[in-house]
Amino acid sequence: MSSDAGSKSSRSTLIALGVLVLILVAGWGYTYYTLSAGVTARDSSVSAATSQLQSYQTPSLLGVFSFQTSSCGGFFGGNCVYTITGPYANFGSNAANSATVTFIFYSGANHTGQVLCQTTVVLGNVAGRSVVELPQTKCNSNYPTVYGSWTWTFASS
Repeated sequence: MSSDAGSKSSRSTLIALGVLVLILVAGWGYTYYTLSAGVTARDSSVSAATSQLQSYQTPSLLGVFSFQTSSCGGFFGGNCVYTITGPYANFGSNAANSATVTFIFYSGANHTGQVLCQTTVVLGNVAGRSVVELPQTKCNSNYPTVYGSWTWTFASS
């Protein structure tokens, strides 16, 4: 009986060791897949961060301009003069080379009707992450009509 009991004990021990090995192998496999998924997720996060960083490097000019109207109508009528001022900024980290801004004043709402005047200001090279004040700019109209709407557009190379 004692040899039979020892044999059952050995089998139980072997079965227990086999189950333990299966648990460890399964655990390693699970850990491997988890690690793999984590690396993939980190790679895509790095890729997304890189693309965001690249978009921040691109020059991005924005302005907040205002204007005053003078000489419109007057006592004898006359042409209008639009005096434009305000800051502009380059939010990108790279410089905007050969930058310009074009202002257009229209007689109608929503950029419609007759173009009353148009002027382009050469800004030159605008350093990355900078804010600059537009030099006082005048747009002289050949019409005595007061503006209906106006717009501006930046360009750079």
